[in-house]
Amino acid sequence: MGNVRRLLVGALLVGLLTMSACGGSSDDDSTSAGTNSTTAASAAPKEVPESLEDGTLDIFTSADYPPFSYLDKDGKTVLGLETDLLNAIGEKLEVDIEYHIGKFDTGIPGIANGRTDMMVMAMSDTAERRKQVDFIDLYKTTYRVVTHKGNSAGIDLGDDPANLDLTGLCGETAATVTSSAEEQTLDILNDKCVQAGDPPIKKLAFDVGTQEYLAIRTERAGFGLFPAANADFFLKQNDDFEALPGSFPNPQGGLTGWILPQDDRPLQDTLLRTINELIDEGAWQKLLSRWGVSENDALVPPLRNGKPVEAS
Repeated sequence: MGNVRRLLVGALLVGLLTMSACGGSSDDDSTSAGTNSTTAASAAPKEVPESLEDGTLDIFTSADYPPFSYLDKDGKTVLGLETDLLNAIGEKLEVDIEYHIGKFDTGIPGIANGRTDMMVMAMSDTAERRKQVDFIDLYKTTYRVVTHKGNSAGIDLGDDPANLDLTGLCGETAATVTSSAEEQTLDILNDKCVQAGDPPIKKLAFDVGTQEYLAIRTERAGFGLFPAANADFFLKQNDDFEALPGSFPNPQGGLTGWILPQDDRPLQDTLLRTINELIDEGAWQKLLSRWGVSENDALVPPLRNGKPVEAS
C-alpha cells in the first residue's frame, strides 16, 4: 500500500471488483481462510527451516489488494499474483499455504509477535517498519491518483504527466487505508501543502481497501492513491473510476514486498533462494505477465531490507 496498498475477511468489493466477501474476526482480528496450495506428492522431502517443519507456511493478508492478493467471489479463496507465487514456492518446498485474513493494521504486530510466518500484500518497505520486521522486497512502486469517473472533484495535476504538480491535491478529500504507506504518503503531501500555505488535504481513513474504494465511488472522497499495478488492475474491473495521467514515486523509497520476523533468517533465506530458482526458470516472469505487472516494476533478483542478498 505501500504500498505496496493494500487490497481475512472484511467486507469486500461490494460490486467494485464484482466479488463479494464474508466477514469475521478473532482476538487478533484475523480469521483462517484455508489452504490454497497442495503439497507435492512424491519427491523426497526437502530441507526446510524450523518454522516450516509442520508442513505449512502461515500467511497473513488483508486480501483486498488486487492484483496482488484478493478474495474470489466465494469470499474465502485468496487469488492474485502473490497467491500464485506462494503456490509455486509451496510446491518447491512441499508445504501447504494457509491464509489468515485480517485488518491491514494488525498485520505487522502479528508478525512481530509470531502469530503467522509472514505478511503478504505488497507492503511498503520503510525504515519505521524495519524496526519491528524484515522485508523481502519484490517490487518498485509508483503512485497514480484515482478518482471517480469524470474527475468530479476537478483535480488538476498540471499538463506534464512526467512531472506532476501534486499541489493540485491540496484542499481535496482523499480516501485511504489506516496505517498504509498511502496514508503516510498523504501525510507527507499534506505537510507540503501546509508549508506552502495551501489548504490541507482532508483524509478519510478506513480499515479495509473496499471501504476506501466505496468512498471514491460515492464521491465522499475526491481521490485515492493507488500503486500503478493496483490501479491498472482495478480500472479494468471498474469502469466508474479513472486514473489521472501520470504517476509519481513513493516519497518513502518505493520498494514493496513481504514482511517476515526479524529472528527467522532461515525462513527468509529459504524463500529468497526459492524465488530466485523461479526467476531462473522463468516462472516468476510468467506470473508477472499473467497478472499485468510490468517486469520493470519487479525487483529481479529480490532484495532484503532494500539491499542485495548474499548468495547462500
